[in-house]
Amino acid sequence: MSSKFWNEFAKRAETIEQALLNRDASVLSKLADDLQQQLWDVDKRLNINVSGPEPFQLGILPLPGAESAAGKFVSGQQAPRHWEVVVGLPELDDLESVLIQDDLGDTLEVQYSDVEVKVLPPTERGVSIVLSLLEDFDPEGSRKHLYQAAADNIVNTLLGGFPPELAQVLILPRSVTGRFSPAETLRQQWLDVTQQSRKS
Repeated sequence: MSSKFWNEFAKRAETIEQALLNRDASVLSKLADDLQQQLWDVDKRLNINVSGPEPFQLGILPLPGAESAAGKFVSGQQAPRHWEVVVGLPELDDLESVLIQDDLGDTLEVQYSDVEVKVLPPTERGVSIVLSLLEDFDPEGSRKHLYQAAADNIVNTLLGGFPPELAQVLILPRSVTGRFSPAETLRQQWLDVTQQSRKS
């Protein structure tokens, strides 16, 4: 089953490279979604992240607790030319961003360094995550779908997917939320909150 994923990735690698070089979020999203579905056919606890071009990188992102499954999945696999395959979450730096484009061509780019995060205590619906964005924006305005897509993408990348306990992801301007913790603390916050709720 896993060989099917790797064969599909090898077939699409050049097209993904072009989408990354052209910053074509629409094409990249479709290609990544197709590959993600193939990966879920193997293990629903694993997710992908593609980035590049320096280097072109396929990240296999495990949900909390699935780290060894991710390691086994990539063990012995050879990456296509120009690519490297990594297990785990991508390293964040001040230049890394997420680029979202809707069907009408409207775009939004969010720098990870402008995002702070907070995992809220669990409720009967599950656990919610709030992203605080440095930029001032109207969370109910005409571009709210772009902001929500960016928030979902960021959480998906930082957590390695969407855990079943996740109830919702919110994104609000910093002027509304005040200061939270840096984005790179999201995974540890998630583990702290969910492990505490399991003990209760």
